[in-house]
Amino acid sequence: MQRKVPSAITNITLNRATFTDVPIDELTFVNFFYGNNGAGKSSIAHAIAEDDGVVWADGKTADDFEVLVYNQDFINDNFVNYGDLKGVFIFGEEDVEAKKKIAELTDQKKQKMDARQTALDEHKKKTDGLASALTQFQDTCFSKTAEIRRRFDKCMDGKKQKKNFAEAVLGETKPTDHDLAELDRLYDVAFDDSARAYTEFKKAAATTCGSLPGKDLLDRMIVSSSDTPFAKFMKALGDTASDWVRDGHTHYAGAAGGKCPYCQQKLPANFEADIAATFDAQYQQDIRDLGQFQTVYERETREIVRVLQANASDVMPTIDLTAYQEKLALLESNFEINRQRIAEKVKEPSKTISLEDTDTLLLEIGAMIDEINKQIKTNNDVVSAKRSSKSKCKTEIMQYLAFMLAADVKSYQDEVDRLQKEIDDVTERGKKLRKEIGDLTNEISDLNKHNANTEAAIDSINKILKDSGFQGFSIRAKEGVENVYEVIREDGSIAENLSEGERNFIAFLYFYHQVRGSMSSEELKEKIVVIDDPVSSMDSTALRNRP
Repeated sequence: MQRKVPSAITNITLNRATFTDVPIDELTFVNFFYGNNGAGKSSIAHAIAEDDGVVWADGKTADDFEVLVYNQDFINDNFVNYGDLKGVFIFGEEDVEAKKKIAELTDQKKQKMDARQTALDEHKKKTDGLASALTQFQDTCFSKTAEIRRRFDKCMDGKKQKKNFAEAVLGETKPTDHDLAELDRLYDVAFDDSARAYTEFKKAAATTCGSLPGKDLLDRMIVSSSDTPFAKFMKALGDTASDWVRDGHTHYAGAAGGKCPYCQQKLPANFEADIAATFDAQYQQDIRDLGQFQTVYERETREIVRVLQANASDVMPTIDLTAYQEKLALLESNFEINRQRIAEKVKEPSKTISLEDTDTLLLEIGAMIDEINKQIKTNNDVVSAKRSSKSKCKTEIMQYLAFMLAADVKSYQDEVDRLQKEIDDVTERGKKLRKEIGDLTNEISDLNKHNANTEAAIDSINKILKDSGFQGFSIRAKEGVENVYEVIREDGSIAENLSEGERNFIAFLYFYHQVRGSMSSEELKEKIVVIDDPVSSMDSTALRNRP
């Protein structure tokens, strides 16, 4: 069986009145629809007229056709006033060369339109490529920075969606490799409602005993230079003997009752004078200087420890004091050792001693305090300017993230530049084709104007009216108005009161000539023709004499 000629409309999905997603498929060049009232015939006609749910073949659209629907709406719209009917242009058959030229130009126009459609499709593909590249870039930015964005969540206001975050990255003009640890500290203070200022650590003296009077006595023997007989006796016993006698005399002389505290023998009457004479003035001065050194050393070292320990009483939570406290503990231990050694020297002046190094420890602790105070100062500066600190943190974290994503930004921008150049090229091609199509349309229009007129439709309609037995009215060109008709009675007056049958018949003839011709002299399009109940409500004369 011979295949049916396909329709320009491939299918219709009906969503009107009581119909929801009702498909109409397998449409052909000519289609008949039968059914009772309410079956949907008029709904189909309205859907085609309004291009509602219509799928066109071969990439065509409703703009490529002149869609003509004959129904009650057509009659009502065109025959409200019988004195102002738009003229119908009928294209002549006699100018063969003009028709041939029009056909050639129309074919060229179709080729240009196809080429432009190809350009539009290519433009859409490239534009879709831009959208796809942006989506991929947004996904990359979001996934690569997820951990940092969570860490600095309060800096991400307005940037928590992929689109907004990617825009912020692309808009960052100063990508910078900031110290992430510093950003951490800045963020913790700037966005911590409980953040406050802290007192900076105090330093102790850099040295503890180098400049104290009596320091030089520690590493030399303190002995008397007296030459009294008793002093000579003491020297004969050895240097430590004088230390032993002096110490014993200091502690027990007052409580011995004039007797030797060791053997209980009565002491000679001149014993105190001999003891005093044994230790000369220099010896006595050295002993006093040593005692003074001991007092000052103990006072100053205990004050140093107190100051350094007090630093740890109110510490900023982010500061780790482990190393500081270990150094301080070692310093305290060395101070205690030194105090014990100095006490031994005081007890035995002839003994030489050396002190544990505490100056180096103090210098090391001082360097630690400098670093700790840097952190405290940074914190205090942030607290004192909290609003600007928040702004600074937000700015620098975005600079850091943009630096992280610099390679991805460049890759995306290179892809955008490539696609945009191709889009610009195809856009220019489309513009050129659109101009060429416009020029061809104008040329075709000029030829059609010379080959089309509205008089032929008047003659044809009046002939059919006469042949069909309608003698009481006809149409003519409206005087003084170009391309407008009017329906008149035999006496030349406007036919205001046509019967329903007369009105419907002349309306159908008017529609028929629209199908033959065009409402425009400039372009003749292919037609989509829909006739909805064409013979309804015609009177007996029209039905009896219809051609």
